[in-house]
Amino acid sequence: MDERLPKNERLLKASDFKFVFQNGTKYKGKYLLMFSVSGDTRKFGVVVSKKVSKKAVVRNKIKRRLREIYRTNKSVLPEDTNVVVVALAGAVRVNYNELEKDFHNVCKKVFA
Repeated sequence: MDERLPKNERLLKASDFKFVFQNGTKYKGKYLLMFSVSGDTRKFGVVVSKKVSKKAVVRNKIKRRLREIYRTNKSVLPEDTNVVVVALAGAVRVNYNELEKDFHNVCKKVFA
């Protein structure tokens, strides 16, 4: 069974990210920020800056965790929404379950 995140569900271009940042609504959680804007299909992107960690290995680990959280919980997001999740500095120190809890809490704020 193929459990990858399909390419048509990912935000890939810098222009797509820029559009979501400029036109989207921002919601803050304990460990992440979520920018949300309505679009034609559901798409998802992750940003982890060097402010979170100087080490690429750590940043990539956080990105993988956030992508997996989205992939397993995408049913909580509406079909016509583009979402960018930005990890905050605290995301380095927490485990997968805490990140997932924070993702759900922010989604409740956004899509309630």
